[in-house]
Amino acid sequence: MNTSGAYQIEPSFPDAEDFYEGLAAVSWDGELWGYINSEGECVIWPEFDMADGFEKGMARAAGDSEEGGEWAGGGGV
Repeated sequence: MNTSGAYQIEPSFPDAEDFYEGLAAVSWDGELWGYINSEGECVIWPEFDMADGFEKGMARAAGDSEEGGEWAGGGGV
């Protein structure tokens, strides 16, 4: 939602986090997470079991076999 309460992006994801630094972690299928930009475009494909918000251009995201996660950059796919 934008500051006037209107949807900026129509809700279409089973789960989504808030936007940080222009990107939001979203789950397409309720299991794997990726990131979209403020236009709703996928910028990091859903391949993570968990994904945190961005801070200083990085976000912690982890797959099934990764303990503690790895840092995903916001530069694109």
